[in-house]
Amino acid sequence: MTGLHEAHRDFVRAVDMRDAPLLGGESDCVLLNNTGSNPSARVLRRTGDVRRAWSTELRSFVVLLDGGPTTRFELRADTQDRYLVLELCIPEMTAFSFDVIFSTASRVAATTASRTGAAAPIARRGAGRAQERRVTFSTAYHKPHIFLLACKLPIGPVARGQWVSLTLDLAECAHSCFGDEYSRLERVCLG
Repeated sequence: MTGLHEAHRDFVRAVDMRDAPLLGGESDCVLLNNTGSNPSARVLRRTGDVRRAWSTELRSFVVLLDGGPTTRFELRADTQDRYLVLELCIPEMTAFSFDVIFSTASRVAATTASRTGAAAPIARRGAGRAQERRVTFSTAYHKPHIFLLACKLPIGPVARGQWVSLTLDLAECAHSCFGDEYSRLERVCLG
């Protein structure tokens, strides 16, 4: 390990949707690319010490997430690709989590308020907005917790102190956690 790895909490090299034939993807959508004239084009929000730095070991730029558990890095995705690939390095003895926010095929019915204050659904076919679901993966969780709109899942044994690629099948995740059909990836939050 170089001094860069020892001094910081988490590293993110790339976040992308893969087009690899073995994954069955149809497009190649890169959510985070640390090169080019505008590497942070899809960044929505940064909280805490999040910065881009050069890694001599990788000979490329990486995103450093340094600080406590409130350090967050949020990316706008807006893609229908099925597979999400995270290339990251989690140092020894640190907790790491990331959130995947996606829409499912079910819709939330639009409502109108009546004079009594009770909400009544509007009866229109296809009316409403897509249902957003959040799945949080963390090294701190020991067992899954599934709720109506959110799910907390443990990250299994991940190699620490070296670069790994975590691949998520978002359609399978939507079906397993919520029993619903995956529609599109909205955002990815790291930290």
